[in-house]
Amino acid sequence: MSRTRANLLLLWISVFWGSTFTMVKGALQTIGPSTFIAYRFTAATLLFAVFLASLGRWRRPTAFEWKAGLVMGVANGLGFLFQTIGLQFTSAGKAGFITGLYIIFVPLLSAPLLKQRVAPFQWLGVGIATVGLGALSMNAEWRFSPGDLWVMGCAVLFALQVLAVSRYAPGQDPAVLTFVQFIVVAAIAWVPALLTEWPPLAQPLATWGVIAFTAVFATVIAFFIQMWAQPHTSATAAALIMALEAVFAAIGGWIWAGEQLTSRELFGCALMLTGMLLVELKGVVWQKSVA
Repeated sequence: MSRTRANLLLLWISVFWGSTFTMVKGALQTIGPSTFIAYRFTAATLLFAVFLASLGRWRRPTAFEWKAGLVMGVANGLGFLFQTIGLQFTSAGKAGFITGLYIIFVPLLSAPLLKQRVAPFQWLGVGIATVGLGALSMNAEWRFSPGDLWVMGCAVLFALQVLAVSRYAPGQDPAVLTFVQFIVVAAIAWVPALLTEWPPLAQPLATWGVIAFTAVFATVIAFFIQMWAQPHTSATAAALIMALEAVFAAIGGWIWAGEQLTSRELFGCALMLTGMLLVELKGVVWQKSVA
């Protein structure tokens, strides 16, 4: 596969991931956040098992794959729960940009957890993105909304999942690890769903449609394409392209939900995107220059 084709496939993933923010926010009018995640990842687990079997790649996970998938799945599952809860109290566009902060948290957390050095331009990017987050999310009283704080927690958890992949995935079967993660995410979501939401099967057709879309396109197909395409491009290019998920989330919120961002919020989005780009691009350039 050519690098151009790989990048286009990753861009396609970003469009789907960004579009789901508005869809999920609409579905949460009739279904609880934990129940939504439980249904989505249960369906994704079953579909992915059939998918692996059809490719002849099904096998029982090893003890290490269960351990690695558990670590990744816990971070991923709690991240999806935090994000979905936050979407009840903030706009799809803002949630998309705040979720994108996981790109900022990855190098910050990699320093203490993976003993990796943070480049000067990455610190600059963190500072710019932090100012942008304040401009985007703080109200007139200089406070974050509860929804924004939930989604910020999601960004930290997604960053931990990325670091867990870097720690445990090399040399392992990515398809099996993904399957284990799906199982763990579904299991985590079912606990609060059964304890607090008593998930009803009677849901509007539109809600079931969103569950099906996110399970098939934004979970099974998107994760498989990422595993297939990302090895054919650089990690920096992949991160930059997938960071565009935030932009597509804002566009989707504007087109399908009529969400409007003020000039201050738009300025905050621009600063956050600039900070993300500096963290991913300039940090790598600096590292190469001192190598």
